[in-house]
Amino acid sequence: MDTDTTSTHPLGAVVDGVRDCLDGVASCPVWSLPDAELGPMLAALTKERARLDALILDLVRQADVNAVHTDTGAASTAVWVRQQTRMSRAEAGGALKLAKALDTTLHATKQALAEGRVSLRHAQEIHLAIGKLPADIDPVVKARGGAALVEQAQTFDPPGAASVGGPAVPGDRPRRRRPADR
Repeated sequence: MDTDTTSTHPLGAVVDGVRDCLDGVASCPVWSLPDAELGPMLAALTKERARLDALILDLVRQADVNAVHTDTGAASTAVWVRQQTRMSRAEAGGALKLAKALDTTLHATKQALAEGRVSLRHAQEIHLAIGKLPADIDPVVKARGGAALVEQAQTFDPPGAASVGGPAVPGDRPRRRRPADR
């Protein structure tokens, strides 16, 4: 997979900068980081990864809107994404579905992901939870439910984020915990 960019767009400079920075720290051993900095560094990198995931999903959505797959002979945008990223078929299809949902209905989730307040997995779980709602529910109610799940996602782990949303999202019921999970 070729990752070099030749774009004059500011996004190309960002990609080049990220690559250069990662190349610069590749030879720096993490054991040299003081223990007190491990947690903050892990949290900061995780936040930035979420922000990068949001940007990747924006690119996937734009590729779909522009139907770039037609210029390359790919059968669909998901196939094109797969060709560009080496994602599995399921990953590419899921990324496309999530990108569309973030752009059309899950605005609070999109913003939270772009700000690094939730992870990609949180966004996926929120998308799944909102997708379980009946199709005839008012879009405003769905948006409120999505926003409530974003707030919960900042406290709970990804599988928990969707399951605790029962009262906040009509029609979504919390999963029962199995005895082994308790």
